[in-house]
Formats: sequence, structure tokens, C-alpha cells
Amino acid sequence: FQKGPEIFAKAIARLPDDVFGLWAGGGPMADELEKLTARLGIGERMRWLGHRGDIADVLPAFDVMAMASRWEGLPCVLVEAIGAGIPLVATAVPSNQDLVLAGETGMLVPPEDPDGLAAAVSALLDDPAAAARMAGRARARVGEWFSPGHLGTVLDETYRGSSRRP
Repeated sequence: FQKGPEIFAKAIARLPDDVFGLWAGGGPMADELEKLTARLGIGERMRWLGHRGDIADVLPAFDVMAMASRWEGLPCVLVEAIGAGIPLVATAVPSNQDLVLAGETGMLVPPEDPDGLAAAVSALLDDPAAAARMAGRARARVGEWFSPGHLGTVLDETYRGSSRRP
């Protein structure tokens, strides 16, 4: 429920027939989502991949990464997408907004808004130059924040009490 897979599917249904949706992740909604996919008539364009341990390998195949979450902690998949240079669309919820700055490093849409999600995905697909600029800015903004070296330093400073971070 938190991740909004049904919102994502409804957004895919609003996009042209040459736009395909892939959803990685499993959960108790699997049967319901398959039925929704059939009801929306997007069975040929929507794939529910289930749990994947190889997202970093799959991401380069994406033209756009769209996240439909209703609420979110720090979403690792957005960090992975940024690292892979994938343009982002995400819901304007805490943590997503730390990584995605509207119109600068990606597109933000209200939660639970399949029309807005579809429009933002369409805008990035229709303007690959703008999408690439946003993806580049996202990568530059995040920089090394989530690299093992940086995170190790932050953890070490925190435990040693030498951190100047709040």
C-alpha cells in the first residue's frame, strides 16, 4: 500500500501504448494488482517483476524511474537510479523531496495522483534532453553522499563523537 503500485498501474494506463511499466517488489497485493492490470487493459504493457536482487543491473534499461509512494523513508532505489543516470519522477513526500528537486533534479507530483504521475513521465519521455539534464543535476547534487566511503566516514565520526553534523 505504501509504495502505490496501483497508482503506478493507473498512470501507465493513461500513457501511450508504446510506454511500458515495470514494477520491482513483491507483497500481499500481487493477485489484486494482476486483476487491476487486466481491468485497465494494460496486460501487455505492465510487468510485475516481484522481488529482485539485481535492480542495479535492471535500471539501465529504464528511460524514466517513477516512484508512486504515499510516504517514504530514504528510498534506496532513487539513489540507485540517480547513480545510473535515470531521470526521476517521484511523489512529493518527505525523503523523496530530499533527492528530487522539482524541475531541477527530476519531477515531483502529488501522492495518489495517477494523472500527475503519467503527465510527469510523459513530459520526461517527450523531452529527453531535459530529462538528461535533470538526471545529470541529480547525480552531481548527490555526489558521494551515499558512497561506501562517505557513509563509512560519517558512521566512524558519529561513533567516535568527532562529527560536526547535527
